[in-house]
Amino acid sequence: MSGFVQLHCHSTWSLLDGAITAEELPALAARRGYEAVALTDHDSLLGAVRFTRAARAAGVKPLYGAELTLIQEGTTAGAGRRPGDHLDHVTLLARDATGYGNLCRLISKAHLTNERGKPRAAYADLVERSEGLFVLSGCERGPIARRAAAGRVTEAIDLARRWRSDLGDGFRIEVFDHRGYGHRALRDRLLGVSKDAGVPAVATNDVHYGSPRGAAAHEVLHAVKHIVPLSRTKALRATSEYFLKDPDEMRDLFFDASEAADETIRIAEACDFELDLGNYHFPDLPGEHATGESPTSYLSRRCHEGASRRYDRITVEVSDRLDHELQMIFTLGFASFFLLVADIVDHVRTTMGIRCACRGSAAGSLVCFVLGISDVDPVRYDLLFERFMNTRREEMPDIDIDVESHRREEVLDYIEQTYGAEQTAICCMVDTFRARMAIREVGKSLGIAPDEIDLVAKAFPRIRARDIPRAIASLPELRHSNLRAGQLEQLFELCYAIDGWPRHLALHPSGVILSSRDLADRVPMQESFRGFTMLQADKDDVEALG
Repeated sequence: MSGFVQLHCHSTWSLLDGAITAEELPALAARRGYEAVALTDHDSLLGAVRFTRAARAAGVKPLYGAELTLIQEGTTAGAGRRPGDHLDHVTLLARDATGYGNLCRLISKAHLTNERGKPRAAYADLVERSEGLFVLSGCERGPIARRAAAGRVTEAIDLARRWRSDLGDGFRIEVFDHRGYGHRALRDRLLGVSKDAGVPAVATNDVHYGSPRGAAAHEVLHAVKHIVPLSRTKALRATSEYFLKDPDEMRDLFFDASEAADETIRIAEACDFELDLGNYHFPDLPGEHATGESPTSYLSRRCHEGASRRYDRITVEVSDRLDHELQMIFTLGFASFFLLVADIVDHVRTTMGIRCACRGSAAGSLVCFVLGISDVDPVRYDLLFERFMNTRREEMPDIDIDVESHRREEVLDYIEQTYGAEQTAICCMVDTFRARMAIREVGKSLGIAPDEIDLVAKAFPRIRARDIPRAIASLPELRHSNLRAGQLEQLFELCYAIDGWPRHLALHPSGVILSSRDLADRVPMQESFRGFTMLQADKDDVEALG
């Protein structure tokens, strides 16, 4: 690995902050000559699956991390302090699977033990979970950078020494230069802290967008997030240097501190973890451990017992069909999945007395019929099993079970109580910027009158923001309007820039996830609006994560 590695990069999954998608980041890094790149979103691993796939496609080594929000030691929020003044940022990178698990758990605790939408971790949590992690001292809002910027260099050195003692050899002083007022002086102070404290320095650029042109979209997101107008006095950044500079540019920026640039390569080479996609992780099942049987043996026994209950006489056709289906299930590794669904359906029907019905292609499975998941006999009605499951389908089979809607939460309670909170969560949904939402949010940041914003937004159907020009050109009610005039043209351009980017997360109405006991080591969790535990993964992500 040569040149330089960007170890501190945000994507659009740093909600309303990052202005480059997790898919674009590795592709752009490859075009700029990088062999590896890190994703370090704010208190989040929401983009990890997309980032992994894009990195594989681009031939770039993915590095996983997050910018963790820390409560400043010995401080609390209080009168006269601005929101966030008592919070620090540190950059974490996973060296290995242990580190990734600790990263997930740190993020989860930061979310679940604090007010919704305000994640923060204690320094003691970081120390406890530091194994397998590189800990970088953070951006301008890092605890050491804050002290150095305020001229309290001795305090910064003492803090760096203590952190090195507490966190071990994975701790680094993060240094940066965004070519703004005082930035070079801060960089040099941080290099001095590194030298005096005996802690290696590592160069970063706190990437938030792909090129300098992305600074405008970044400022729009800031205005939307903080409900402030776009203006120089309200600008988040003093420069547009927070972009993905190529390796030569970064080397030039640290021409007199080559060791800090070299350290990025050493860290990237030391990181040995890639997200496990495509392998399934099933929960421990009631009965499986009680009998000591393997999932395949237990499923086979339950199916033959169920067949004896369903049929007065088991014919050769039924026996051959059952053996064929079981062999397919065992080959594809889904024995635990069928046992899981059968357990839930059986309890819902027999113990809870809740009506439920299986629908869709799963009704073509004899295994589903003899387990009691379905009440449709596929042998009698000559239904095709391969519509439901076959070796050419690479995804998990889809068993749709409908239950009485007003008793749905009883079923959710049973699942959590039976399988445990450590194996159970609900996936999230992502609300993205589409035409109407983008127009309303960007319009407010541009200072357009609310009545005018409302009028313009309602003029468009429910389409993507990038389709606004096509709608204006093709829809009769918009074709002869003056929607391209004056300030609206600027409004639409900014809307195109943020099209499809995530705005906020919501709880999936029916996406209950059951997984193995290491779920919390594989996916961070946070609280939903209604207080449910929600994974930092949508329905597509959880399928990829198994």
